[in-house]
Amino acid sequence: MKILVLNIGSTSFRFKLYDINRLDLIASGKMENLSTENSYCIYDNLNGKIKFDYNVSNVFDALSLTNKLILNDATGVIDSIDEIAAIGHRVVHGGNFFKNSTIITNDIENKIEQLIPLMPLHGPRTLETIKLCKLLYKNSINVAVFDTAFHQTIPIENQLYAIPIHYYTKYGVRKYGAHGISYSSVLKRYTEIKQINKDSINTIICHLGGGCSMCNIKNGKSFDTTMGFTPLAGLIMASRSGNIDPSIILYLIKNCNISVEQIEKELNEESGYYGITGETDAKKIVEESLKGNPKAIILRKMANNDFKKNLLGMMSINEPDSIILTGGMGTKNKEQRELFLSDLEHFNIIIDKEKNNKVFDSEAIISTNKSIPIYVIPDDEEKEIATECVKILRR
Repeated sequence: MKILVLNIGSTSFRFKLYDINRLDLIASGKMENLSTENSYCIYDNLNGKIKFDYNVSNVFDALSLTNKLILNDATGVIDSIDEIAAIGHRVVHGGNFFKNSTIITNDIENKIEQLIPLMPLHGPRTLETIKLCKLLYKNSINVAVFDTAFHQTIPIENQLYAIPIHYYTKYGVRKYGAHGISYSSVLKRYTEIKQINKDSINTIICHLGGGCSMCNIKNGKSFDTTMGFTPLAGLIMASRSGNIDPSIILYLIKNCNISVEQIEKELNEESGYYGITGETDAKKIVEESLKGNPKAIILRKMANNDFKKNLLGMMSINEPDSIILTGGMGTKNKEQRELFLSDLEHFNIIIDKEKNNKVFDSEAIISTNKSIPIYVIPDDEEKEIATECVKILRR
């Protein structure tokens, strides 16, 4: 039997197919730039990768292409979709409803729908995918794995906002965090690398990608994180603003005749890197900054200052034994790593530029011998989700 894992982004669709016994990867695929003229797919059935342009305009198209690839005579790896015992879904926000992974019943589906306002970028596509999977894979169970579950260990003093307490007690307004599946994956791998008990680990994991966040790990558990009530808070991101003065929103509504809906869309989809440069790809922004593009230069300075303030703030609440970088930008963008970790010698953070330049999407230590250890560890969210599916199937 097999496990199909689906990881849905705002403009991307990734899948991986695992054998249920040892969680061996059988096939994987990713579709990028959904709903645009530039959509394409990369598929790997372990006999070789193929990349091709494909008009993926919605989730149904993505799932149809997934089935075609894994069942096709030329590229397929299974004979029937009935071989798929479970489908694992990454769900960005679990709110107060979900503290653990769960089988998706109609009631669970309804609760996920209620949480869409807390995950406006990912929620609608995730819910659409769940509904379609119930129709297309009638003999498979669907499992929801929540990004917020990892952060349930954050103590109450790090969860609460300094607003009237009834917003927490009545409406559940508090810090939930995100990227928890990524953090869990990286933390497990780190324990294997160090060969130490998870409970003895104190580290800061920096997830740097389209979404960016940091997590302070104390005694092997999430102690604090930069994302908050929603994934909009914290660091400057590809299209999300990160932290801003909340009065800006009130000012825009009261004095600039801008609707709540427009502000929500702009803060989530048109801010961050995109808001300053018109570009979300950090690699392209680096290239533009080296050409002298003033907007790209300013944005990189903003992101650099923002990263350092958040990192040192995280270090101040619980001294780490190491710093770990993950996520697409954290593992594949040597220029951003060097920028973010430069000029921090007085905090015992010293990057080795030669080591750093050699690292692309692989495990490595990129610090000098005099520095607190700085690791690059790619995450594997899909395998983490598959592991959760196996746990539920075995119950």
